[in-house]
Amino acid sequence: MTGYLASEVGPALADGRLDGAESSAGAILSNNYQSVARHLPTNVVLFLRRTRFAIGRRAFEHLLAPSSRMLCEPRRRRPSPTRCGRPTDAADLEPSLPARAFGSVARRPAELAALRAAEDPVYRMLEGDPATATIVREIERLKSARPADRAAGKCAAQESSRAAARVRPIPEGRYATTLTAGDYRGYAGNVAEQTGTYTTTLRRGRFRQVLTPTRPTQPPGYGTYTVRGDEVTFVFRSPNQMPGVRETVRWSYYRGELTFKIVSVADSAGVVFYTAHPWRRTG
Repeated sequence: MTGYLASEVGPALADGRLDGAESSAGAILSNNYQSVARHLPTNVVLFLRRTRFAIGRRAFEHLLAPSSRMLCEPRRRRPSPTRCGRPTDAADLEPSLPARAFGSVARRPAELAALRAAEDPVYRMLEGDPATATIVREIERLKSARPADRAAGKCAAQESSRAAARVRPIPEGRYATTLTAGDYRGYAGNVAEQTGTYTTTLRRGRFRQVLTPTRPTQPPGYGTYTVRGDEVTFVFRSPNQMPGVRETVRWSYYRGELTFKIVSVADSAGVVFYTAHPWRRTG
């Protein structure tokens, strides 16, 4: 099996090298997969995904006491499932996509049973290893957990989303960054067309980017942007510059400068554009 980078999945779906891709709602939107893959099964989960983090002892000991307790102590109370809203994947998709962007389909019980039957030989092989068999049993236990437990997990996800929304918005204004041929070292594209000062204006969810000196090959780009916590997603709408492309980066702002870390961008030129230098506010 050939592996694909996130930026390669869309083209592979478009030309038939891939039949489908397993992805979260946020990653689907960030990488614009919905433009080429129009069908989304809503009740097929291919594997359990958990998030963990590692931290050094010294850094951990410097955490504030309330934060340390929050990380280490088990949850004492579970929120009422009746207060929980929709799953976060649905919340991610629905505000951001036209109603007809996906053919969302729930697979029928017979189809799910056929899928499981096709996977049985793989399960038997995995369960031949005692350690792996223990993990498989734990996954099955989680799948059959009480509905109240699953609802509590959804409540926790909603609270996390609300906490992210409370982060202050990205400061509006005009920002500039100057890129040189040296910044593009190792980039395979036409470097000469990419150098110069890029001025990006952010205002009320819309952006505009202008390269100076101007060139016919690099017309102004424009589109919309959305901020969720420390992530900002730019969606290009300009017909002559990457129309429909979505690029997501993590942002931070300090003393008039925006700095970014890459989440998902169209190509290596995008990596240079966002990370070679901070964007300095000019207006």
